[in-house]
Formats: sequence, C-alpha cells, structure tokens
Amino acid sequence: MGYESKIQRALLIIELHNSVLEGAGAKCVNADDFLKALQRAGGTSDDGLKACRWEDLETYGLPRLLAMQVAKAFREEDVSARPPVITDRVALGMTPQQLFAAYDPRDAENAVGKRLTALVKNNRCVVFKDDGSVDVDASTKLLGEIREEELEREFVGAPPRKTYRVGERPVEMADENPLYRGRALRRDGTCDQTNRSWDGVPYEVRVLLHLALHQTNETMMLSVDQAHSLIDRAIEEGAEAKLRERYPRASVMFDELKAQGKAPKLKVPRGTSSNGRREDPFGGGNKRY
Repeated sequence: MGYESKIQRALLIIELHNSVLEGAGAKCVNADDFLKALQRAGGTSDDGLKACRWEDLETYGLPRLLAMQVAKAFREEDVSARPPVITDRVALGMTPQQLFAAYDPRDAENAVGKRLTALVKNNRCVVFKDDGSVDVDASTKLLGEIREEELEREFVGAPPRKTYRVGERPVEMADENPLYRGRALRRDGTCDQTNRSWDGVPYEVRVLLHLALHQTNETMMLSVDQAHSLIDRAIEEGAEAKLRERYPRASVMFDELKAQGKAPKLKVPRGTSSNGRREDPFGGGNKRY
C-alpha cells in the first residue's frame, strides 16, 4: 500500500482518537501540525514512513500510544486490510478525500457511506480505477464539482470513465465456465459443480469444448460425471489438437468466428447466468444458441 493510503490511515486513527477526547473535553491532536512535522523530518515517501519509530512520531505531536498505532500502520504493506473503526461522529469530521479513501462500495450503509450520501444526496460521486478500487482523487474532485455546481456528471476524464452513486460499483466480469453455459468460474478458476480447476487451461481448449457442447452438439453432458470426463480431455497433453480432431465442426466454427472477430469471449457477470439468473446446469440439454 502506498504513501497516500498510509497518510490517510494515520489521519483516520487521529480522527478517531480526537472524537473520544472531544467528548471528554480534553485537548485534541492537531493533525495538520503533525503532518507538517512528519514531512519536515523526511516523511515524504513510503520508505520514509516505514523508517518512522513511535518515539519519532511522539516528538511530532502524537501521544505515546497513538504514536505506536501510527508507526505500526506505516510499516504495514496492506493498510486497507486493517481499517480503523469509523463512527458517525468521526465520519462527520472527515474530509471528502478521507471519506473516499475509507469508502467500501460493498458496505454503503456504514458511517462513511452515509456521510457521502448526505453530502451529494443521490448524485453520482464515485469513480473507480480499472482494477476496481476507488479513484480517490477523481472522486474527490467530482464531489467538489457536484457541491459547487449542483450538476451531476455521468462520465469524467479522458478517456471517459463512468461515475457511480454511493453503493453502486462496476459490474465485475468473470471467466465463464466452458461447460456450464452462463455460469461463472470461481475466482481461483474452479468450477462450482465439479470442484475442478480450469486454471492454466488455454483459451482455445475452453472455446472448443464450449462450441462442441453448446453449438455443434458433437458431445453432450447430462451428468457431473460426464463433466469430469470433458475436463479430463481439457487438461490432457496436446488437448487442442486432440479436441480439433475429435470435434471437427467445432474446430472449423472456432476458426471462422475467430477470423471474423466473433469468437466467444467466455466472460460473464460474476454471480449471474447469461440471462440474469442462475441456471439449472443440466436444464434443456444441448440447445443451440
């Protein structure tokens, strides 16, 4: 996890600490003064943060136990795996950048999600990176534009990226199970019906079996046992050549579709069938579609 994420983590720890002290009428930690002292001392890079001892952080204005927590966060490789507890009160005092750094679209009903919703109502304010993580800088900028102009934007940036409401997120695509039409493989490439892995099986082999089963009807699968047999063929040495010989219609169809740029991608939205619902894996036999 990078420098900015660790700084945001430290600020959230301080915010949580201050929210308790405010209720007790005690003096709070000045986060701005702490950051300035940290950066003056050389804490301007990830390596600089990792080098910090809690004793150093104590001299920058943090109480001892708080300094120990922040020093530990600075040394961690994956800060996001250990998020601090953010209450409604803490979220109320967080900046938009801090909110987006802590935002999890899978839990939009927590304090962070509720605070973002309160700031933008039902407007689109979240931008995601290609890897599915929240683009903190782009989302912060978009939120500012929404609050200033009171105008929602469906796309931002160049090339254009779609924007989302709090609680929404991009559709996650998964590898389609070559044998079970419209059904996603698990994240590790495992079939949820046979518990066999397709990891490492070439795309060409997957498509040949998919076409032979669902398009050319050169094979059939009416039981899990038959599914196992087809997977055995897929993982054999020289599987592609053997499948092309065994299923000539599927072989020719694959080459024609590939030449036209229409070969099956074998991708489906994770968690749904091709028509939006889970299918009976054996329902309907070998239909053409």
